[in-house]
Amino acid sequence: MNVHGEITIREASWIADQHDIIAIRDSVFIKEQGVDPEIEMDGLDTLSSTQHFLVFVEQQAIATARMLETGKIGRISVMAGYRGRGIATALLRYILRHCLQNTPLDNVYLHAQIGALPLYTKCGFNSEGEVFTEADIEHIKMNMALSTQDSLAHIYRDSVIRLENAKGFARHIELITRAATRHVDILSHHLSTQLYTPEFVSALSYFARTSRQSAIRILLHDSKPLASSSAPIVSLAQRLPSSIKIKVLNEQPQKANQGYTIADSKQIVFFNNETQMQGFANYRAKLEAEHQLEEFEHLWQHYSEEDPNLSLLTL
Repeated sequence: MNVHGEITIREASWIADQHDIIAIRDSVFIKEQGVDPEIEMDGLDTLSSTQHFLVFVEQQAIATARMLETGKIGRISVMAGYRGRGIATALLRYILRHCLQNTPLDNVYLHAQIGALPLYTKCGFNSEGEVFTEADIEHIKMNMALSTQDSLAHIYRDSVIRLENAKGFARHIELITRAATRHVDILSHHLSTQLYTPEFVSALSYFARTSRQSAIRILLHDSKPLASSSAPIVSLAQRLPSSIKIKVLNEQPQKANQGYTIADSKQIVFFNNETQMQGFANYRAKLEAEHQLEEFEHLWQHYSEEDPNLSLLTL
């Protein structure tokens, strides 16, 4: 991105930031594109469920967008002097990451001006239906399913997303599990429910039941916490034994604090230290994932065994 000065993108408040938001949209939509002010100011901005976003270069607001409760992204606008520099793409990716991290939305959509189709296609949106006219400008509806591998790769690209708390780790573990199509491999100390949440178990269950090729391997340092509780993951493995296998290490690896969840040998959530919650997520990490899977395969084949205490638990 070739922008002079530091770029900052943040969630905005209509009450606190409406002056900047209105100034940008007035310049782009009303003055440049000739949109009727009554159409532009449609009454949805003030709703508590509407989320607004602003982009700044240094201290100057130069772009904005909003998202409605329905998942409709709109009012994407960049001041004339800052176009062609990747601002809109960066803003859109910020909004999509925000959706994944902070909302329950599975899908988002927008009404794209025909001239902006390449921007939205590059970010992973797909067009739907026929061209229509909105505010005297040709548009087409575009959709994006957030929890697919292609979407996650478009949204996060090859970014290394640093993680330092259970909530962040848990969300990314859930995301790559939900998007998996063939196999999920997990190395964990004891499958802490802070990290491997009910949402993760639900995603794993969905994957195991809907993908004919699903293969899930879970390798633990310590199975006692699972064996001493009615862990949903154990019940799921008992119900789906052909898809889900759980084994326990009988010899500790050199880097005992490390762990990971890997989906389809290309997306990874990695713990440098699982106990201290230090690590990262990467959605285009084929080489890193394959490297870790070499170790995983070695441990799975030669240094692990099934725990009879898990298989004996009653459903």
